[in-house]
Amino acid sequence: MAGAPDSRREILISFVCLINLLSFFYKSFDNLKRCLEIINFALGLQVQINQEENYMKLSDSTSPKLLISLVFLFTLVYAITRYVVFGQISVANIPLFVTNKAASFSAILLFYISTTEIVKKNKKKVVQIAIMLLIILHVSISFLLMSNNYYPKFFNNDKITFLSELGLLFGVISFSMFFIIWIDYKKDLKDVFEKLISYTTILICLHILCIGVLNWFTPSSWPGFIPPISLLSFLFGTIGFVKSKMQ
Repeated sequence: MAGAPDSRREILISFVCLINLLSFFYKSFDNLKRCLEIINFALGLQVQINQEENYMKLSDSTSPKLLISLVFLFTLVYAITRYVVFGQISVANIPLFVTNKAASFSAILLFYISTTEIVKKNKKKVVQIAIMLLIILHVSISFLLMSNNYYPKFFNNDKITFLSELGLLFGVISFSMFFIIWIDYKKDLKDVFEKLISYTTILICLHILCIGVLNWFTPSSWPGFIPPISLLSFLFGTIGFVKSKMQ
């Protein structure tokens, strides 16, 4: 019984963190503005910040490829810091295991960004293609690595647990729908992406929820107290879906 108060305290801390993250990413762009201003100063990017309407857009001369590269670099550094620097993952696992984490996180972050005004409408096409390619990369690497050695939390006595199987089912269905939509509407990429959001985002969030939720409410077990990528991905994916439906 001694561990019960600590367990409740960890759950309470987790919910407080969730509430703060939701309010930060959904309502406040101030810190994101500061980050872009720092990047603008350090790398010479041209970022237009509209103080009156409280949103940002990349200027016409700024390539969306640079945004994609920066997002992937950020997620890769985040994954290396969490899993290698503070975690128990070997440097030898960076090429596939850690990169796979970064690919999935990048896809979700880019999806979230695509629902904001950070990227202009005429530049979203490249971002959408990048999301699709990152999803394919994530699925491909995951199939290669799927084993008890790489994902021990998915297994119980060499068999996949119920929650993990459910999560993988959501993932397989969403990926299958992704290809069906791609084939049926390949002539119009805008149509593809809009339908992709409508039919698969909820399934992807359920996929993330099932495979990661058991780690979300124990901050003391987080390497370096760094939030799990699955938790952040679920938050960004959910908020991005809500924002896309409000547009």
